[in-house]
Amino acid sequence: MRKEETAPISVLMSVYEGESPAYLRQALESIYRQTLPADEVVLVEDGPLPEALVDVLSAYPVKTVKLSANQGLGIALGEGMKHCRNAWVARMDSDDIMVPERMRLQWEYIRLHPEVSACGGNIREFVSDPKKNRLKRMPVSHESLYQYGKYRNPINHMTVVFRKRDVMQCGGYRDVRGLEDYDLWIRMLAGGYKLCNMDEVLVYARMGGNFSARRGGWGYFCRYLGLRREQHALGCTNKAECMLGIALTFAMTLSPGFIRAYLYSGLREGK
Repeated sequence: MRKEETAPISVLMSVYEGESPAYLRQALESIYRQTLPADEVVLVEDGPLPEALVDVLSAYPVKTVKLSANQGLGIALGEGMKHCRNAWVARMDSDDIMVPERMRLQWEYIRLHPEVSACGGNIREFVSDPKKNRLKRMPVSHESLYQYGKYRNPINHMTVVFRKRDVMQCGGYRDVRGLEDYDLWIRMLAGGYKLCNMDEVLVYARMGGNFSARRGGWGYFCRYLGLRREQHALGCTNKAECMLGIALTFAMTLSPGFIRAYLYSGLREGK
């Protein structure tokens, strides 16, 4: 493949032992079948992998970064970024599917908008069949994203492409389980960096049957509470907005599972 047929972007992924080999293969196929592929794929092995996953990886020209033990997504992505050679890094999850035009759309956008530090997009969520999906749209402009981010995660993590230098200047990924991306966006917004979303579906995102269950419980609430407090301390919210954010977080994380599933379902489509 000639150099002009690729985009100077590093795709960054992390995989752990519990991932499905079939899902991982689908994700990698979608990356390498882009109309304008990224010229590098960096995949972090977050702890030892079973043979079935290793076999999948061996079929693709990925740059692997191996961690001796499972460290969690934030630490794994931080290690992976050290091995990304390009100025721009695109995130991708190991069980999702890129639309064929994703890299081309985002590369063209960031070339036209050099003031932007991170750019995400919409997703279509599915459980098992990508054809049976639900749209999740996001705010587009920096200003609307900033307001949205006071209460909800403003960028779909698996769709983002960001300038590596700007992310590193904000402290990079931190080990905030389940909130690694939201934590980063808050620090970038507080630092004055421009964030945006394209009004395009960029990824088909696999939700899994326990999606809402993973976003509940006391530990998750405590981590979210810390995020809300830091968000306020950084000047992203005033006192009233901070208190409202905490109240909404309480409702979303500590309500019974069936209520939480209903609330998440109601929030998925539209803004």
